[in-house]
Amino acid sequence: MNQSDEKLILTESAIVYLDETAKWAKFLAITGFVMSGLMVILGIFMGTFFNGLMQPTMAQSQQNVPMPNMRLVMCLMYIIVAIFYPIPCMYLYRFAIKIKLALDNTDSYMLSEALENQKSLFMFMGIATIVVLEMYAMDIVMIIIGGSIFALMK
Repeated sequence: MNQSDEKLILTESAIVYLDETAKWAKFLAITGFVMSGLMVILGIFMGTFFNGLMQPTMAQSQQNVPMPNMRLVMCLMYIIVAIFYPIPCMYLYRFAIKIKLALDNTDSYMLSEALENQKSLFMFMGIATIVVLEMYAMDIVMIIIGGSIFALMK
């Protein structure tokens, strides 16, 4: 049997599930876009807030303990996340819009486009997960190396 001969038939319950999924996907996508904007604003304010909290005490400044510039670190963390966070939100939003159009118009082509955006969302999230896991692994290695060096210096 050729693929062109095969027909995918959606049951009534599958259509209801997809319709409900589209509503939640749209809600989550829009919320994600709003949160991205808030992250930029919070990055600026939280960086300032943490910088004030992390001022070296008199004892630390006498010991020449270097204090990280927490303001810069916090600002960069929030802004980097805010830059990348809209990408999965965009795929999710496109999925929601196109799945709704596909169901309303019984359009197989639009269903295919919706599923393509869903695939792109999962692929992005998978790659992001791999990157974060690699960063954790590098952190663990750096902690072990740093601890070893510190132990040898004693």
